[in-house]
Amino acid sequence: MVVAAGVVIAAACGLTDEGVVGRADGVTVQVEAGPHSVLTAVVEVESDDPVRPALAATAEDGHTVQVPARGPAATEHELALVGLRPETEYALTLTGSSALAEASEGLRIQTGVLPEDLPAVVVEADGRAAEGA
Repeated sequence: MVVAAGVVIAAACGLTDEGVVGRADGVTVQVEAGPHSVLTAVVEVESDDPVRPALAATAEDGHTVQVPARGPAATEHELALVGLRPETEYALTLTGSSALAEASEGLRIQTGVLPEDLPAVVVEADGRAAEGA
């Protein structure tokens, strides 16, 4: 396992000091912790042939963060995973080609804990504090 900026990254398909690497049939997938938060990750995709990858990060409890395919097919992509929950393990799945799916097989990330000094946030609507605040 690799710990980077509070995100623990592990993969059955290949682990490096830079994060997780998945490879299959002309596709390389690199997963690294997001630079600003334990609740983010960056997935870089390089392929021999142009692809339009879409990404899903799915937790055991069903929470899913999706990054839809955007832009034209290309050989290099950087996908930002934002909206992950703290202290949660996610399985990553790339779609768009069979090689993308194979390269992402076994990719998993574990998000870190939130900082202890994180300030409380109160959301107000019409001058009233939201329920649960």
